[in-house]
Amino acid sequence: MAADPGMRVGSPRVGSPAVREDWLEQLRPDPAMPVPEPVADPELVDTVLRRLGPGAVAWAAQVGAEVAARLSEGIPPLGNDPTLPPATESITLSALLEMSGAGAVPAITDDAKRNITQCANGEITLEELVNGLRLGHACMSEVFLAACEQLAPLERRGASLRSVSARLFQHWDRFARTASEIYSQEHARFTASPAAARVRAVQDLLSRDEGSLAPRGGLIDEFEGVLQYSLQQVHQAVVLSHDGSGSSTVGAEDLRRLGYRIARASQSLQRLVHPAEDEVWVWLGGVGRGLEAVDPAVSLPGGVVVSVGGRGAGVAGFRTTLRQACEVRDLRARVSSPPALWRYRDLEVVLLMAADFPRARAFVAGRLDGLLGRDRQAAELRHTLKTYFDAHSSPNETARRLHIARNTVSARVHKAAECLGRDFAGDIFDLHAALVLADVFGDEILCQG
Repeated sequence: MAADPGMRVGSPRVGSPAVREDWLEQLRPDPAMPVPEPVADPELVDTVLRRLGPGAVAWAAQVGAEVAARLSEGIPPLGNDPTLPPATESITLSALLEMSGAGAVPAITDDAKRNITQCANGEITLEELVNGLRLGHACMSEVFLAACEQLAPLERRGASLRSVSARLFQHWDRFARTASEIYSQEHARFTASPAAARVRAVQDLLSRDEGSLAPRGGLIDEFEGVLQYSLQQVHQAVVLSHDGSGSSTVGAEDLRRLGYRIARASQSLQRLVHPAEDEVWVWLGGVGRGLEAVDPAVSLPGGVVVSVGGRGAGVAGFRTTLRQACEVRDLRARVSSPPALWRYRDLEVVLLMAADFPRARAFVAGRLDGLLGRDRQAAELRHTLKTYFDAHSSPNETARRLHIARNTVSARVHKAAECLGRDFAGDIFDLHAALVLADVFGDEILCQG
């Protein structure tokens, strides 16, 4: 029988019975690289586990993580969403099922659908999505063909390479077409929704020159109508974000829901929740209790942090409180172990003093000369002395806060005075300020001489 001129010899025909690639059962993760726990849908993971074994699942988890990392590096906007790693891993697993002759494999996985939907509802353009699909196909082809080259039996390696290449192309082509359709449908639905109108209104409001926003009438009324939120009240902004450790598995929708939970716990009169790339901004209108009682009222998922601005009135306050919350968020990247919930009011003086960081470092060096060591004893003395000043120089209150004996407090304060080489009774304000800076910035601001 003559070969179909449109098909290469050895390539699987579309619709023909699937040929099983037995070498897939020999897949193992690279021992030189970390092997992450599977993050794709457990049912899909279990299906591949039963069909190809734990080695193939671990290999797919490693490949999925690598492809997600390369996509994040090559197309940064795609890397902002925690739904990306489950999506790339699930695509790898479904490709394995396709290669294993499992029969009809869905064109797209549930994990990938969630990621595509998030892209459509966020700030990812269709062009960026298509570029991501191309890069993903290139990455996956590279690793699948390399594995085939290494594991397929020599006598049929050429046929296996052609088969894998063709079937992976077919699998990815179906996925890409389905993904593009889902993106277009979701993007059209989202852009026509009230939620999208609110997103655009917030972006427009924040980007406008303040002089163009009169206190009443015109644009302000239009913005308030779209946002369903009064701009002529006291506001407090909250930024929900990931802590940068990579441990968070909270997706954009979960982060948005958490924003509403925090807003309800604050008992604010109005609330505005705005998704912004990989974080969520919340404005509390009328403030109510504000964030004073949120700590016990809302349990934060691991890897999620809350940065709180001060209170501000009117349109100017709407902008200012967000800027303050973002300053707190940005400060997190510069310090070690910041609290999960951090307020601008507790950091305002620090942020003011650190605005000119070289001068702040010189200030700390001058005021803490003798206590600048990075050893444990110096750190302990600095922390005790700062707490002592926080407690208005009360040894009893300091002992209570540090859970140590009063005599220990007195001994440490005396030792700190010896290290500083002076009586600090008349130097408390400057010394306290330097200790606060050292407490927040740690080694970054400590320097000798």
